[in-house]
Amino acid sequence: MRGEICLANMGEWSTILFYLGAVGLMLGVSHFIHFAQAKGDKDSIIYYAQMQMDYKDSVSNQKRNAEFQNMTFAQQLKDIDEPSKIHETNEQRRHNIQYASIALGIIVFICIFLLLSRSIIVNEKWI
Repeated sequence: MRGEICLANMGEWSTILFYLGAVGLMLGVSHFIHFAQAKGDKDSIIYYAQMQMDYKDSVSNQKRNAEFQNMTFAQQLKDIDEPSKIHETNEQRRHNIQYASIALGIIVFICIFLLLSRSIIVNEKWI
């Protein structure tokens, strides 16, 4: 009796399940299969079983497409970010070379000053 009531209202249920999405449709279709089995309607069982398989395939395809889009988006972000990191690394390297040359220049200047201040070439009047 209950299965017959639900089979009579399948049009309304399919409209409701359409708005629930693919997961809701799979659940609803599995219930329709059980109701059709209770009634003994084999054509309905095949139809709704095929519908359930189609929706499972649809959901798995949507998941794969979403994963592929996520991977593509992540790769695009990486491709955009990579040149800026290379530029930043090169800039940092240039700054490090400048700092090293300044430090080396100061050390050389101090060494020359100390050598000249103690040598015979420069007398005490120059200092």
